[in-house]
Order: sequence, then C-alpha cells, then structure tokens
Amino acid sequence: MPLNEYEMIAVIGVALVSLILGSVSDVKKRTVKSYLFIPLVATGSVIDYLVSIPFIFIVIFILAFIATFLRTDIPLYLILGVVLLVISIILIFILGFFYGFTLALLSLMFLSGYTEKLFGIGDIKGIIAILGSIAPISISAATDYSYLNSIFPLSFLLVMNLGFMSALSFPVVGVINKKTFGKMYFIYSPFREDLSQIKYATKIFGNKKYSMYRVPFMLPILAGVALTFLSYFSGVIF
Repeated sequence: MPLNEYEMIAVIGVALVSLILGSVSDVKKRTVKSYLFIPLVATGSVIDYLVSIPFIFIVIFILAFIATFLRTDIPLYLILGVVLLVISIILIFILGFFYGFTLALLSLMFLSGYTEKLFGIGDIKGIIAILGSIAPISISAATDYSYLNSIFPLSFLLVMNLGFMSALSFPVVGVINKKTFGKMYFIYSPFREDLSQIKYATKIFGNKKYSMYRVPFMLPILAGVALTFLSYFSGVIF
C-alpha cells in the first residue's frame, strides 16, 4: 500500500521535531533524553504497518531500539548487535535489497554504540528511530522524485549524509579549540581545569591528562537528515 502524503508528512515532521529538541538539549547539556525518540519509533512503526512494510522489518526495528536502553559496555549489547546484523544480511536475500539493506545499516548503527566510543547512545537512538521510520518513503515515493532514488535506498543516502556532516565536525572542533587554546586541536587538547565540564571531557592516556571537546552530534545528525530530505525530494541523490 503506497505511503500517502499525510503519512509522509507525519514521519518527517516527528523526525525533525525530535531532532531539533535533541539538538537543543545536546548543545546545552551534552545529553539527550532517553525517551525523546519513542514518539518517532511509535509513529514510524504504525505507518510501517499501515503501508504493509514486512512485519519482520518492524519487529527488528522495534527490538533494536528497545535494546539501546541496555548498558552499552556489556557483552550482551555487542552480541545482540552481531545477531541483528547477521539476521539483517540474511533478510537482504529474503525481503529484498531495500528492506534488508536498511536493517543492515540499522544494525551497524546499533553496533557503533557499543561502549559509546564513536557515538553517544542518544545519537544511536535517534539514528535507529529515523532509519526504521523512513523505510516506506523509499518504496512509495522513490520514482516520483528521481530514478536514482529507486536504486539507492533512502537509508543509504541518509547514512552517507550523516557521515559527511559528522566529518565536518572535526574542522569545527579545530576552530573552537583554536579560540580556546590558540592552536587547532581536532580531537585531544592540552588538559585545562578551567574548561567547562559540559563542553569538555577529560581523557587519560598513561599518566597524562587531555581535554576533549564534546561534539553535540545531534547537530550533524539533524543537518544530515534535513539534507537527505531536501536532496531526496528535489531529485538529487546526495
């Protein structure tokens, strides 16, 4: 069953509102509420069901999101991520490329949250919620905007844009550290006790302390999602 314009607006609207709220919280506090993306998962799951997305897709989507509430530093988190990825790869051959590949990307995002070294778990929750919710857009509206969009799942374009926006955060961090330290440090900076504990984390390697700017990754995620929607509906793949 095709996705109608009201369902599409609902998914995009809830996604953008959730990300905007998350970005504000991330900038101010460097934290994102655990429950923030539950409305998006609920909206996305209901619409996935209404437009006849395969039920196994919806089940894995919901289970992956629920699993993000586990502690990320325990073996169970890693094991679940690997199991989800293996199942997703198998489903590429059963459900088809669009659904299986989206689940594989979703599983990889889940795995990237292990120990939260790459992304905070709030960021992972947001990405998973969006990947699972936008699946019907790729199937229902792809050929309406661009032939290439019927080949590349929207989830692929989204992850590509997220990677691009995240990479841009490094030069931004360098500029911020240039103002603070007088020199561009892209990741680790000399340790200073007078820095804001909200904006800077303390890292210890050996016996030496370093300061590290806490990037509010909700901002690049919001920018990546907005860029994806704009480029998709304008008929551009990137």
